[in-house]
Amino acid sequence: MTAPGVTRHDNLPAHRVHLFGRKRDLAIARTELLATEGRLLTMTGTGGCGKTHLALALAASLLNEFDDGIWLVELAPLEDTALLAQLIVSTIGLRERSGEPLVHTLVTWIGARHLLLMLDNCEHLIDRCAEIVERLLDDCPNLRILATSREPLRIAGELAWRVPSLAVPDSHAPPDELLQSPAVQLFAERARRVRPDFAVTDDSVSSIAAICRRLEGVPLALELAAARARTLGVDQILARLDKSIGLLAGGSRTAPTRQQSMRATLDWSYWLLSSAEQHLLCRVAVFADTCSLEAVESVSGGGHPCDAVLETLDRLVDKSMLLAEEREGLVRYRMLEPVRQYASEQLQASGAYNDARQRHLEYFVAYGEQREQASNIGGERRLAATAEIAREYPNIRLALDWAIEAGEAQLGLRLVRTVQYFWQVRGYWGEGVAWCERLLGLRGAGEPTAAHTSALLTAGRLAAMQGRLDLADTFYERGLPLARLSQDPWVRWVGPENAGLHAFARGEPARAGEFFREARAAAQTAGDRACEATSLHMMAFAAWCERRFEVARGYAEEAQRAHRQIGHEWGECISLVVLGFALFSLDEQAAARRHFEDGLTLARRQDSPVWVGFALDGLGWTASMQGRLKESQSHLIASLDLRREVGATANIAESLDSVAGLAARCGHALRACQLAGAADALRQRVGQTLVPVRRQMRDSWMIAVRQDLGEQAAEAFSAGTQLSLDEAIALAHEGDEPLAATIEPLVTPPHADSALTRREREVVVLLARGLSNPQIADELVISPRTAQRHVENILGKLGFGSRAQVAAWGVSTGLVASASHSAVSDLASVQPH
Repeated sequence: MTAPGVTRHDNLPAHRVHLFGRKRDLAIARTELLATEGRLLTMTGTGGCGKTHLALALAASLLNEFDDGIWLVELAPLEDTALLAQLIVSTIGLRERSGEPLVHTLVTWIGARHLLLMLDNCEHLIDRCAEIVERLLDDCPNLRILATSREPLRIAGELAWRVPSLAVPDSHAPPDELLQSPAVQLFAERARRVRPDFAVTDDSVSSIAAICRRLEGVPLALELAAARARTLGVDQILARLDKSIGLLAGGSRTAPTRQQSMRATLDWSYWLLSSAEQHLLCRVAVFADTCSLEAVESVSGGGHPCDAVLETLDRLVDKSMLLAEEREGLVRYRMLEPVRQYASEQLQASGAYNDARQRHLEYFVAYGEQREQASNIGGERRLAATAEIAREYPNIRLALDWAIEAGEAQLGLRLVRTVQYFWQVRGYWGEGVAWCERLLGLRGAGEPTAAHTSALLTAGRLAAMQGRLDLADTFYERGLPLARLSQDPWVRWVGPENAGLHAFARGEPARAGEFFREARAAAQTAGDRACEATSLHMMAFAAWCERRFEVARGYAEEAQRAHRQIGHEWGECISLVVLGFALFSLDEQAAARRHFEDGLTLARRQDSPVWVGFALDGLGWTASMQGRLKESQSHLIASLDLRREVGATANIAESLDSVAGLAARCGHALRACQLAGAADALRQRVGQTLVPVRRQMRDSWMIAVRQDLGEQAAEAFSAGTQLSLDEAIALAHEGDEPLAATIEPLVTPPHADSALTRREREVVVLLARGLSNPQIADELVISPRTAQRHVENILGKLGFGSRAQVAAWGVSTGLVASASHSAVSDLASVQPH
């Protein structure tokens, strides 16, 4: 049974290959994997022995054994060991967290989950695989790992199990016994795929058995040999196979026999191809994972017509040298890994390797630039363009690798520009910074091009999203002056736009607003309505952060109209949420709620976790104001959990503050102070400060809490600063049960401050400082009785029942502008050790 609250998941491919003679092997492997105390089974063996097919069949048979599912991570396309953790994290669907190593992110997510992780083709990343696997097994007690590799990982607790080749028949066995051989059955079945009238006869079965013995029952070798049945008889296949093996008999004495046989089979298959087929097979070897027809055409070289490339691909598929797979309505091509490695060697030996890799790089630069506007800015094709980039991202990684290896700085930087928002929304922040740094360090990278400037701005944005604000500063110091001088309209816009986002990260909304106005002017000059509307909604956000609510409302409404007119749904969702913030602060709660709901719908449709989180915040705030506490809690916790998932550290601090405010509203004052302390410590770790509107929101409840708790408030706040992130999030979840479903709404009388006399407004300020009636009397040089009468009048006019409510109201309305430097200062000044 799947545990409550756990979503079962697996990403195993549909099983379409019949396994001959593997029933016993499956039973053994199943027992070994489930029984081994080390919780690691590594299937070893030479290339083509069937490790992957057997491991996939085993994993599929275990779906009901792992409550939290099974994850397959295909390692063969990955060349850079530094990206191994990123590949595992992105395959599972996790996101990088600011300032946290990816392996720690993985360990934290797996935790006590009961799941199976399958790592396929570890051999070329063996050392890094061993390090990560050992860490996962040490820290995740219910995790089991199934690995395939040509050699063991060699870590404590590993059970290495060599995958046997298929059983081959004895040379003296009678024909009926030969027909029962799994190797013979596999050969016959694959031969019938290419020649439907193929039949095993008493005359041919002995030759088939001899082929099986010669190839030692290696499944891939048998499949490649059987593919020749289209044009050769089995006796001819056997004769040619014998000759090819003989040619390799003088190879390395230390090389495994099966590896020699595999190479012989591939060599033999390769030389049976036409020159055009050989040429194209080797060119396809430069791709990672899969490739499209258009991509193959681009690297083929030699001026081959498109029809000729397609016909050659078809022949390679027929001869089992390539696989054609339909994905999302499109056919893509791939090689089995041993074939790809062999073809790559042939390509290098031919001297055409550099040309093929260069064509590969140039194709994906053009591919990215065709999708750059939609994926980076938005519009009707934003989701489609992002998905298209995601599909080709393994190839884009290879292209970036070649740009660095070949010293193609400018081409690499152009490619970076096309994927910068993909990195942002998919959480590839650290990886993106690393690519930018490596490319910017190349000779020729410093040429004054738009690509160079864009890469500096991209690196700054990604570093800020990681929480590395000082590093981001250095990139912006270099990039922003260049952006202002650029002849590229988009770079002139994105420079101040990104600088504004960075100012937000630094807690400087007024400075951010200046940058956004500069960006808007650049967009207007260029006639770019999408960029102008984007700057407008960020101007609205900056104005709201500064507590200029009517200004924010006007900008947000204008931005929403512009986004809707140009069909920019992503931008519209942001405008709706920011407009909701403005309306919330203007105490138009019903309208704010509608805008948050509409914004949430669009943000989810646009796969924008940042603005999903903000919309959930807004819904949580309005629900709290209207007294619907359970609903408020649900929204705020959902926002917190989402931000934890995507690693948005600064936004996590905002969520902790919001949950703290709800706790205070519900009378959980100590927990509210602890959460506020945790949020403050988190902000300090990334160098961020509260923007004015969020400080006002926090102060509005903290003053009341401090008055209620006295010295305990500072102690609780200090304790909160010592909490780890996980402990703080757990504390936020602790309030799930005690909340009532609803309480009386918080009603702020419209223009209530205008009903107060000048003296009464002075008393409100002193109440916010926590003064008693006698202290108020001394401060204003009036009698204690007069001070008491002023307090009673204020309570009556505002409809409040306590002095703390008056103080909080004074902060929320802006009447008490200096509250954060008085009653709150004793809490907010507590520094984490």
